[in-house]
Amino acid sequence: MVLSASAGMGAACFCHPLDVIRVQMQVPGSSAGGVKPGVLGTTQGIIKTSGARGLYAGISAAFLRQWLYGSCRMGIFSQLLNSYKASSADGTPPPLPLKMGMGMVSGGIGAFAGTPAEVALVRMGADSMLPVAERLSLIHIS
Repeated sequence: MVLSASAGMGAACFCHPLDVIRVQMQVPGSSAGGVKPGVLGTTQGIIKTSGARGLYAGISAAFLRQWLYGSCRMGIFSQLLNSYKASSADGTPPPLPLKMGMGMVSGGIGAFAGTPAEVALVRMGADSMLPVAERLSLIHIS
């Protein structure tokens, strides 16, 4: 569980700037004069207003999401798999359709557990698009 969550957190370090750019491109009011900037224009705007650290706005929420989702998903799947093996007489692995069902259940529960962190991630990433008076100034999830 810890390894899968840590791997997800490591991947978030590289993918998070793209997520911030995506969120800011989707936020209403991010267009100037009705023309929405592309990926490069949005990236330049983030760096101009917030510096390079702006690309990592909400990274703590991304870490929390990966920790919750990754550990729940792998932990629940491992528990289901071990329970099946313990209940079978000869310890054979479950058939593919049953493994797929176990994966869907564990992934669904993991996604449910990670949803609050995902909401926080989007809000933290979009916060800089608001006028200064309306910003929540979210820094960390803790």
